[in-house]
Amino acid sequence: MTRLGFLERIPLWQRTIPKYPLHFKGDPQLRVYLPLFWMKMVQPANKFPKNIVLFKVHPQMSKLDIAQYLEKIYETPVANVRTEIREQQIMAPWWNRSKKQWVGRKVVTRIPEKYAYVTLAKDEFVYPTPKKTEKSSDSERYKKYMKIREGHYKELNEALSVPAWFRR
Repeated sequence: MTRLGFLERIPLWQRTIPKYPLHFKGDPQLRVYLPLFWMKMVQPANKFPKNIVLFKVHPQMSKLDIAQYLEKIYETPVANVRTEIREQQIMAPWWNRSKKQWVGRKVVTRIPEKYAYVTLAKDEFVYPTPKKTEKSSDSERYKKYMKIREGHYKELNEALSVPAWFRR
């Protein structure tokens, strides 16, 4: 684990973004090459106009941050940004001692998620269709895995100079 190992255990959507340091006149210009925010394009369940795109965004992003993110990084002109915070409820069954069985469900946690509806200035946006890949059967995947595994064992045995009678 690294020196900042505690950060690796915090999920990305729960990490707080540090405030930018103050900039005084005469100081060197701060350059941020990779933003600390993240955005994920989500395909909406219901129909939208062709110039509106739905994104799942970092909870600390403001409307201005979202517009600048798209304009500066992807060079996409943005007309309007609307944001919405939805709470996702995680339900779990609970144990009834008298009936001695799992019954009902109750809310365990509520996770806030922020969504942004971005209206593009000019373009009509078409959501990309995922590539269809051929599904291989489990036996084919298992055979490929075993070939790779055998190759790794041969390499390991040769590298460690393990005697032949001890090899797998």
